[in-house]
Amino acid sequence: MVDKELAVRASARGRTAPLRSHSLVMSDSVREVRDGVNDLTQDEHCLMANIHDGVDGTVNGLRIGDVSLVYVAYGTTVEVISPPSGRRLLIVMPLGPMGVECGENLWLADAPFALHSERATRMVPDGPHGCLIAAVDAGTLEFQLTTMYGKDLARPLLLSGETPLRLVAPGLVTSTWLGVVSQVEASGCAPVDPLLERGLSSMLVTSILTGLSPHVENVLEPGTKSIGPEYVHAALEFLREHYRENVSVEQAATWAGISLRQLEAAFQEHLDATPVQLLRDIRLGAARRVLEQSQPALPVTVASVAAEVGFLHLGRFSAYYAQKYQESPSTTLKRIRSRA
Repeated sequence: MVDKELAVRASARGRTAPLRSHSLVMSDSVREVRDGVNDLTQDEHCLMANIHDGVDGTVNGLRIGDVSLVYVAYGTTVEVISPPSGRRLLIVMPLGPMGVECGENLWLADAPFALHSERATRMVPDGPHGCLIAAVDAGTLEFQLTTMYGKDLARPLLLSGETPLRLVAPGLVTSTWLGVVSQVEASGCAPVDPLLERGLSSMLVTSILTGLSPHVENVLEPGTKSIGPEYVHAALEFLREHYRENVSVEQAATWAGISLRQLEAAFQEHLDATPVQLLRDIRLGAARRVLEQSQPALPVTVASVAAEVGFLHLGRFSAYYAQKYQESPSTTLKRIRSRA
C-alpha cells in the first residue's frame, strides 16, 4: 500500500515537474533514482537515504547538444555526495533551499553553483522541489572560450578555489535554463528539432560560461597587445603562420633579423616562455581546434592531426597534449564522436 501511494505521488509530481515530457525515472528505489541521474550527468554520485522509507523520486532529462540537462526530486530528505567533477563540469540550480558543503565551505544555496573539480561536494536538496543539473565536458567550454576570444588556452579549465563556486548573474542563468525547459516542453515527447537543439545548446553553454566568468578568467592566454620590440612580434607571427611546416625557431630568428640567443632572451623577457615552448603551444592549440571540430563521418585520427599541425613524433605530441589539456588526444576525439 505504501509503495502504491509513493508511485501515485511520484506520478503526480512527474506531470508537473520541469522536463516532464522527458521522464526517465519515477521510483521509490534509491538505486534507480541515483542511476537515472548518473546516466546523463556521468557524475557517479552517491545517494544516502533512509533505506526503510525509501525515496519518492522523479528524474526527468535529456541531452541537448553538448549539454545534459536533468531534473531530479527525491520527495524526502536525502544526502547527495558528488565526487570531484574533473573534466565533466556540473552546474546545480536548486529549485528549493539546498544545503551544500565543499571543503571548509558550508552554505544554504538558493541560486546556481558549480561542483568543485578537485573536491567532493555534499548536498542536501529540498525534497519536494529538487533541482536542475546541467553537465557538460570542460572541452566544450574551452572550445567556446577560445573561439569567442581568438586566444589559445593557457591551462585546462578546472573549477577550484577556496570559496563557494557560486555563479554570477544567477537571474540570467536561471531565466535561460527555464526558457530552454519551456522550449523543450513545447516540443513534447518528440525529439527536439536539430536546428532548435543547436540553438538551445548554445544558450545553455553561453549561460554557463557567463555564470562561471570569474572562475575561468585565467584559462586563456593573455593578450599580445604589448609584446615588446617589433622583432618579437615578427618572430611570433612567423611561428603562427608556419607552425604546420617543419619549421625551426632558428628560422624565426632569421626572419626577425636577430640571433637565436637574442630571440630566446626576448621571448623569455616579453612572453615569459621560450620560442620552442610557444611553437609547441601554437601547435597544441591548433590540434585542439581540429579535434574539437572533427566530424564523426570524417577519417580523423590522432596521428593525422599531429602531422597536420607539425608534430613529427606522435608519442611526444600525445604527452604534451595530455599535460596541457588534462586528457589525451584520443580521449578528446572519443568525447567529440560521442556527441553524434
